[in-house]
Amino acid sequence: MSNLRNPALRCRDIRKITTLISYQIVWDEGCETNNEWFYASLENERNTADLFEWMNSKSIGADTELILVEPAWHSLKKLKWKNLISDPQLYFKIGSFQLFDVDLKWLLEYKDTEIIRFGRYRESVT
Repeated sequence: MSNLRNPALRCRDIRKITTLISYQIVWDEGCETNNEWFYASLENERNTADLFEWMNSKSIGADTELILVEPAWHSLKKLKWKNLISDPQLYFKIGSFQLFDVDLKWLLEYKDTEIIRFGRYRESVT
């Protein structure tokens, strides 16, 4: 399978697919050298601006299709990048999640401890 576009995919199917290719992820540098994690807080204007700048630096198209999966892998939500950008509170308040590009080009991982990281798949999976 080269993407996550099949509407019949269940959470456990997505987990199996993404686990098999997880070794291909190359994480972007975070706030420190040799650390991929970035501070992800929306508690004030400065932190929100920093997070938006970080997210925009990933050069993701507004209509990029995504799948959001919570840590327990019990449910998934389909959305577009513009949904996340337009109302981040809606997504960051739910707690930890993984956000996959449906074409398996990249992964965004958020932890409810207000840290986030972004990685691209090293080899073309599509």
